[in-house]
Amino acid sequence: MNSKLQKSIKNGRVVEEVQKNRTESFQKCTLKIDPDGFIIYWEFEAKQGVMYYLFVDELVDVRVVNQKDVNQNVKDLVTLRFVANKDYTHFDFFDFLHDSKEVVQEWADFIFAWIYKQKKIYHNQLFYIKKLATPRIYGSSSIILLNAYLTSVCKENKVIDTFFGTSLKEYAGRKQGLTDSEAVSLYLKVTERPELRPLFNKWCFVQGFMTDTDFMNFLNKSQRDPRLNEDLYLPKTKEQAMKMIKQLEGQEAERLSFEGFVKYLLSDQNADLSTSTMALRPDLMGKPISHYYINSSHNSYLLGNQVLIARFLPDNDEQECRTETEMYRQILLSGCRCIELDVWESAEGPVITHGPQALQQINTVPLEEVCEAIVETAFKTSDYPVILSIENHCKEEQQRKMTEVFRRVFGEFLQDTELTDFPLLENQEGYLPPPIALKRKILIKGSKGKFGAVNAKTTGVSMRNHLITETVEKIKETTNTLMMEKQDDGEQLLKKPVRNIGDLSKEQKDMLRQMKYASSVTETEGTLKDLINYFQTTPKIRPDDPYFWMHSGNEEKVDRVIQENSNAMIRHTIRHIVRVYPDHKRIDSDNFFPSFFWTGGCQMIAMNFQTNGVAMQLNDALFEENGHCGYVPKPDGMCVPSTKLSVYTPDFLVANRIEITVISAQCLSLLAPAAKMTQVIVDLYDLPKDTVRGKHRTAFAKANGLNTLYPEKKMVFEKVIKPQHAMLYIRVVEAEKNNENKNEEKTNRKLFSFSGQKAPKEDKIPPPIAHRILPVHNLTQGYRHVTLRTEGNKPMGPASVFLKINVQTYVPEAQIVARQQFTEPMKAKIENETLSQGLVDPLTARKNIMNLMKKNSGDFYDIVNI
Repeated sequence: MNSKLQKSIKNGRVVEEVQKNRTESFQKCTLKIDPDGFIIYWEFEAKQGVMYYLFVDELVDVRVVNQKDVNQNVKDLVTLRFVANKDYTHFDFFDFLHDSKEVVQEWADFIFAWIYKQKKIYHNQLFYIKKLATPRIYGSSSIILLNAYLTSVCKENKVIDTFFGTSLKEYAGRKQGLTDSEAVSLYLKVTERPELRPLFNKWCFVQGFMTDTDFMNFLNKSQRDPRLNEDLYLPKTKEQAMKMIKQLEGQEAERLSFEGFVKYLLSDQNADLSTSTMALRPDLMGKPISHYYINSSHNSYLLGNQVLIARFLPDNDEQECRTETEMYRQILLSGCRCIELDVWESAEGPVITHGPQALQQINTVPLEEVCEAIVETAFKTSDYPVILSIENHCKEEQQRKMTEVFRRVFGEFLQDTELTDFPLLENQEGYLPPPIALKRKILIKGSKGKFGAVNAKTTGVSMRNHLITETVEKIKETTNTLMMEKQDDGEQLLKKPVRNIGDLSKEQKDMLRQMKYASSVTETEGTLKDLINYFQTTPKIRPDDPYFWMHSGNEEKVDRVIQENSNAMIRHTIRHIVRVYPDHKRIDSDNFFPSFFWTGGCQMIAMNFQTNGVAMQLNDALFEENGHCGYVPKPDGMCVPSTKLSVYTPDFLVANRIEITVISAQCLSLLAPAAKMTQVIVDLYDLPKDTVRGKHRTAFAKANGLNTLYPEKKMVFEKVIKPQHAMLYIRVVEAEKNNENKNEEKTNRKLFSFSGQKAPKEDKIPPPIAHRILPVHNLTQGYRHVTLRTEGNKPMGPASVFLKINVQTYVPEAQIVARQQFTEPMKAKIENETLSQGLVDPLTARKNIMNLMKKNSGDFYDIVNI
């Protein structure tokens, strides 16, 4: 950052804020960023005593917008636009005007880079404590704080002031962020955390402090992942422990205090997931693109339901169903790399909508507008290729217009030819190019007809296109009838127990059946066909297809293929791409269980990003890995041509055993201030038959909004078959009013669906206050604060659950003793000596064994109970 920009950001910049209604009513203010980068804040010249702010980590984009696009009457000013969201469909804009485009662009570039630098760092609780305190630190104790983003966790100063109480008063208005030590001190004053002192004392050889040996033992014996190979991942040494102590306590320190111990537990060094897998690994991006899971979206343009009649479902609170260009920006910024464009004809040219328009009556958006949004955001957060899944409903003339739009708007980003190193026809036994070879490229996915006969047309497609034309008027009539039914007798319609598609009326079912035809894709013609290269679609999965032929199938169809021969599917996806999309019956945009298809090798699981819930959270959890770049390498065993892996056979896999002990929960008052009793439930999502839901839960505990203690109970998942794909789902639920020990509230229907698989039974549980998804293969061992998240998967720190996690390689019960003797020979020797000496001379046995321990390891912490 140059010195001029640094000074500008430190001192602030006088700008004018645009009112929400985009009128000419502007207010002059000074826009600033705190030096630690937690908040953007401003005060109006005409409104003293009020400070507005935005948390930087709640922003997803910073844009420079021509003011004429916002207000036609003000053309000489440039807009700096901050974009925040609470999920993919609920977003908001905050506009500020300035007369210098250069200044606005500098600010936008710097703030955007800072946002995503922070998003790619895996933060623990210290970060969130300092963030939450920052608005009051930069506003005096008397000033009113207002979060401009009203859907934020902290809507106003009352939340911050109530949470911190008087403890924050001494820091108010000092204009300097908290140090780590100050943050820990403040946190302990607020939450007290009485459960941490016994844990600290347990590892202190001399009460009151930890030596380097004590801390080394804690790190190696409590916090170290036992699944790691000790030759490749060496245990901590005393020197390393001392270095960490000095980082926590200061360079003069020789031992670790209780406050330093708490600082470690709250620091990024003690995160709840292995941070090494969360960072981008460029060295892993050179494999064929078929060797990655690819973050994919279904009907990316839709906001709300898939069809209008979905609003009649009584369990469905979503009433919107419209095409929205901003959805493409939101999805691409999240790291999604495969988006869908449904292209239809109109008098003005190709448009995006869920058509046919005569049937659906959903608004349209010009294709060019969508393409401009795509090229604007495609590579802002990830440099790796974006694939456009084209569902084409245009004839040749408008296909030419579509091609012209793609070439003109995408320009050099469009990969419209094959790569020299990866020819198509000359390399039919080869592999698809790697993501690194296609960096910052946009590729078109679509049909080119039969291989070797690119101009051929399939009879089935032509027939379906004929059916579209033939039935549009009939469908339109059916739609109008449904609309009239709603107007004339809406109450009766809404009272029908419509829980799923099977319960729809006959007229509604007929309408959906006809919609199924309308979703068919015509083959590309002329110049549009020339844009398609590495992602050519084919209607069937055949093992002898060219490697650049891929298949898209709905969840039920692909489910059947995997069920019939999952090993064949895994081997097929070593060279070929398979995309799975939701069945047409999911008219309210709910999602299916993605992990089953990942275990079958399918790369593109097209999710309805517009719908929150467990399924979408599982998808988000997977694609947090590898720097949110949208490409996560598949397990190595799924990429070997001779692999014998299958979905259900555990013979070639290393299973895990997991023990979870819930100790406490912190700062729940930020999420549910009125909660009186809370409970923590831990579920496992694995293969459908191995999934465990609703079984493991704490007792209800009286909610102390700052630190709730739960009766400790060990939750054991004895054998996790597929740790590479399995995930833990931790949720905090509130007891029902007047019924605190019963769970009778209806479960949210949209939380989860297993596709064709039979879902496991689950007690009906109230919707969670907050949740967290943790991939099993990335779990960290020991005592961890698990940062809770919202339904839209936004971090809610410092709200957390404090757990003890014990994750190990699964060993059958009959082999446990033999394995321990092999992996821990010293401990086995001590146990044998203990048994022998105890029988001969029990009075001196303990003294002798302690001397033996000291002689061999200098470690007193593994002495067996004798």
